[in-house]
Amino acid sequence: MGCCGSKSIQNDTDPPMPLRICLLGLPGVGKTSLVEFVAGEYDPHLRPIPTLGVVVRCVKYKDQKCIFMDCGGSSGHDDDYDNCIKQANAVIYVMDPVSIHHGYTFTKQLLDKTAEDVRNQKIPVLFAMLKTQNESIVPMVGSLVDQYFYNSVYKIKTHASLNDGFSESFDWLIEAANNMRR
Repeated sequence: MGCCGSKSIQNDTDPPMPLRICLLGLPGVGKTSLVEFVAGEYDPHLRPIPTLGVVVRCVKYKDQKCIFMDCGGSSGHDDDYDNCIKQANAVIYVMDPVSIHHGYTFTKQLLDKTAEDVRNQKIPVLFAMLKTQNESIVPMVGSLVDQYFYNSVYKIKTHASLNDGFSESFDWLIEAANNMRR
């Protein structure tokens, strides 16, 4: 017998608890477009606008409520990164393979700033490389990711567009995050 202040135990018929997902990446790689895609509102013809600070957006995806914390990609957001990662159940690093080559130093700096917090949270990580089907980039990214995310649950996936299998990658992240919360 419980009291009015007791916490009920979630059973299989209850809707899943909301997932808090932190989005990280360089400016212009598609973080906000990814949220719009999951929300069913993505229009590739609309010109993206830069994210300033952190934009929090709640989206229902299938039976899962997701709270996205979309961190602006420009430098100077270290405190935002820390706060969002500490609240997150999962992290998505959004990458553009062109940015990997041309922005390698900045990408490495972002991983330097965030990887330890992500590892300490023990949450799953999805590395979504958008705008490419070039699987040859995966080993280079994989070697970089392995340096930072040893002993972490992660997946690296390339997508020519968000319509090119991103839903399956996102399903993996939801399942991994829900399994780790149990």
